Amino acid sequence: ARRGIDPEVADAAITFIRSMPEDVLEGGALSFRNVDSFGAADAGRTVSGFYNSADSLANIAKGARDNSIDPNRLIIHEVSHHIEPRQRFLPCS
Repeated sequence: ARRGIDPEVADAAITFIRSMPEDVLEGGALSFRNVDSFGAADAGRTVSGFYNSADSLANIAKGARDNSIDPNRLIIHEVSHHIEPRQRFLPCS
C-alpha cells in the first residue's frame, strides 16, 4: 500500500495556503510525520493531526489518509489553528 501525501491532497493544501495573505501565515509551518496517527482520541478515533501553538507548527500524520480522515479537511483544520488568533482572513468556500 502506498503511504504518504497524495499529490492531489498536496495540491489542495498548497492552493489553500497560497490563498492566504503572507502575513496571516507568517511564522507558521507544516510537518508531515511518517506515522499512522498521534495516538488515541475519544470514541475510538485517532489523532491524525495537531497544532502546537508554542512553535506554530501544524503536525499531520502521513497515515491519516488511511484512517478514513479527509486529508484535505485535516490540513485546512490544522492550518486554521494558526490563522484563528489572527482572525484577519478566512477564504470563502
